[in-house]
Amino acid sequence: EELPPLIPAPTSLNMGSGFYILHTGKNIVFQEGVDSSMVVNLLKSSLWKDLKSPLKALKVMSHNVPGVTPGIVLIKNSQFKGEAYQLDITNHVQIEASTYAGWLYGLKSLQQMLIRGKKVDSKQELPIQFRLPKLTIQDSPQHSWRGVMIDVSRHFFSIDILHKLVDRMSYYKLNK
Repeated sequence: EELPPLIPAPTSLNMGSGFYILHTGKNIVFQEGVDSSMVVNLLKSSLWKDLKSPLKALKVMSHNVPGVTPGIVLIKNSQFKGEAYQLDITNHVQIEASTYAGWLYGLKSLQQMLIRGKKVDSKQELPIQFRLPKLTIQDSPQHSWRGVMIDVSRHFFSIDILHKLVDRMSYYKLNK
């Protein structure tokens, strides 16, 4: 099976067999200890903004709602320090981290795989489902400072261009 194209390459990536289909009938579930407003902000800033898709129809809810079919599960795990995270794709997508940055980078890895795995309904011309390889990723940054320098005193950029640059920095997990 083909390895997903992730930038930067994760510390550890173990491929499983088969695929998981994420579609709009699934829910985003967060475990106790994960701030719900933080989850919504993460999703707005990463998955929903860039994919512009029916994934916005995914409902965000607490883990203790009976009968919930999870699509994406966010779990707080204090074993992961700083920006570290683990992303498991089996019968659902599960991201474990202990900080906002860890969940953000886990969602960014998921986003990179979603962009590649989207399927389009020819009638609606909108992605309605995403085919993701079953895998486990454990990742943490090799360097604490990963950034871009921009010289705005000699080269003038519009605010819109700077916003796009910050979005791309986030996509590639740059932190400064």
